[in-house]
Amino acid sequence: MRTAGIPQLEIDSRLDFEAIRRTLKAEGAIIPIDRLNWPESFPYAPNANAYVAHSSEYLSILYEVNGLDLRALELEDNAHPWENSCCEFFVGVPGSGDYINFELVCNGSLLVARGSGREDRVKLSSEKVAHIVRKGSLERKIYDERDREFSWSIFLRIPFELIVGEGNAVPDTLQANFYKCANKSAHPHFLSWNPIKTPAPDFHRPEYFGTLILEK
Repeated sequence: MRTAGIPQLEIDSRLDFEAIRRTLKAEGAIIPIDRLNWPESFPYAPNANAYVAHSSEYLSILYEVNGLDLRALELEDNAHPWENSCCEFFVGVPGSGDYINFELVCNGSLLVARGSGREDRVKLSSEKVAHIVRKGSLERKIYDERDREFSWSIFLRIPFELIVGEGNAVPDTLQANFYKCANKSAHPHFLSWNPIKTPAPDFHRPEYFGTLILEK
C-alpha cells in the first residue's frame, strides 16, 4: 500500500481560491489518483491529483483534474455525487472501525457519510457539512458537457473533529484513499490512489486504504 507524508501548513480559507491553489500546489503533498483498477471494463483515465496539507485543526485537500466531460447535475449536498464529475476522499475514524466518505462534485456539492461498510452509511447533518469549506474554479451551477476536454480544480478544508471526534487529539497517521470517478459521464471511470483488488468498481473497501503520515 502507498504511504504519503502530509506536511503541516496553515491554509487561511478567507484567501481567494487562486491563492489557496498556488500554496497547496507549491507546499502540499502530491497524491496521484492514477490507479486504473478495472482497465478492461473502464479503460478511460483522466489526469487527477490531490495536494494535501494539515494543521492542528484542519485537513486541506486540493483536487486538480484534466479530462473529458464535465457533469454536475445536482446543486444540493448529500445527493449522488458519484454520478457526476467527482473526487472522493475516504478516511478511517481512528479506533472505531468506521470510515467517513467525502464525495465532492466539481461544482462544490458534497456528500459526507460515516459507517463501517457500504450498507450502513449515516449522512452527516447539513449543519456539520456546512463547516467544511469548499472553493473551486467552477461556479456552483449545473454542467452537462460531453466529449470535450476540461480542466478544473476544487479545494476542501475538513475540520479534524469530524474525523476524530470533538476534543480528541489528531493522530500521527490516518488510513485513507483518494478517488476520481464519474459513473454516468460519457466516459465513466473509477481511479484511486491505492489499488483496489475487487472484480468490479467498489470504493467502499477500507482494507485497501493507504497511510497518511501527518508530519509535525
